[in-house]
Amino acid sequence: MNGPSGFFALEAVRMTVNGAERVGIRPTRLKRVPPKLTVLVQLTEATKLDLLFEGEFALTTKPLLLARVQ
Repeated sequence: MNGPSGFFALEAVRMTVNGAERVGIRPTRLKRVPPKLTVLVQLTEATKLDLLFEGEFALTTKPLLLARVQ
């Protein structure tokens, strides 16, 4: 995401709490915005955690474009 202070990414942080795995999401500011990023997107069903979609995308920042990697 692009905010007034630059580009941010949502980072998934995995941790174990009382023997159960938990995933926390936190925004992370990109200090240096690279001209090209590759991101992996995983969409899961919230209660069962079944994987519904997984895809890889290429993102360029100048110009701002998003394309699926096949």
